[in-house]
Amino acid sequence: MAAPDATLKDVPAGGMEGPALGDGSSGVRCKPNEHVLVLGDGDLSFSEACSRTMPCRTLVATSFDTYDELCAKYGGDYSQEIVGLLRARGVEVQHGVDATDLARTLLPPPEGGPRALFDRIVFNFPHPGGKGKINLSRALLKDFFRSALGVLHPDGEVVVTLARGQGGSPFDTVRRATCNHWQVVENAAASGLVLTACLPFVPLEGYKSSGHRSTKRSFVTRDGLTHVFCRDALGRRNLCPLAWSHDLSLWILDEAAFDEATLFALVRDIVGEDACPAHKLIDSSRRVPKHAHIATTPTLTHCYTLTYRSASGRALSKERALALQNKLRDNLGAAFGGVVVVR
Repeated sequence: MAAPDATLKDVPAGGMEGPALGDGSSGVRCKPNEHVLVLGDGDLSFSEACSRTMPCRTLVATSFDTYDELCAKYGGDYSQEIVGLLRARGVEVQHGVDATDLARTLLPPPEGGPRALFDRIVFNFPHPGGKGKINLSRALLKDFFRSALGVLHPDGEVVVTLARGQGGSPFDTVRRATCNHWQVVENAAASGLVLTACLPFVPLEGYKSSGHRSTKRSFVTRDGLTHVFCRDALGRRNLCPLAWSHDLSLWILDEAAFDEATLFALVRDIVGEDACPAHKLIDSSRRVPKHAHIATTPTLTHCYTLTYRSASGRALSKERALALQNKLRDNLGAAFGGVVVVR
């Protein structure tokens, strides 16, 4: 997988409308008529800060902990006070809400009836708990994005803030190896979401980080990044289009009938115009195939590297790129009339 180089300066200024949370650098913007959901707010201090600064229509504040767990972790007096304060401001507060299973754990509104879809879903510094392994962190993001789609307005945004280096996008000031970051853009793409903004996280006045390894301990938020995603169908600029590479090896059985222009026209027909891969010939040689039904004499073989990338900026997940590659392998030989056999 490859992604283009980018920096924070590539984000267009003023790209999102409405008043800002904090000083405007956090990347979370809203309008007075919006419905906002805050997930995984450990001690609810972020939601409290939002309730003072964000002119939204409704604010739903949630914690992963149950109310009893919240009291045990942060103290009964504090928990009772902040929950009471939020509710006095008209904020709906829910406990025991699992961001990866909102359909089951996010309760209907207290007034009854169907819940309005959210214009903005905010998840700050998600963590699988304990000393998590990288695969658990990636699974958390992937499952969260899929879950969020069920309660997100078609035009809504998903806002995820991660600690420095965790996300793995080109905007991170700390660049980790691919095997050591959470692949936030890739996991969002699996749900058809694209990155439309990425800005430094600036904590709101009154916000206190908490929940380090599932405790009330704080953690470092300096150099954290706020990632803003929306559905790719909205056509907004994708700041981090993904690219996936796969090799394609062919036996060329009829050299007189073979030409690359025809080959890659067929590739385009099979995989579609939007994700038609760029190609590079990386090997050409003659050898005897292992399987006699292909040929028994030295036969020309070509190996290409195909790089899949959405031409329109749509989300292209790892799974979709692999599915396109498999579709190509299954159909190319017949489409070319037996001129080639996929190895």
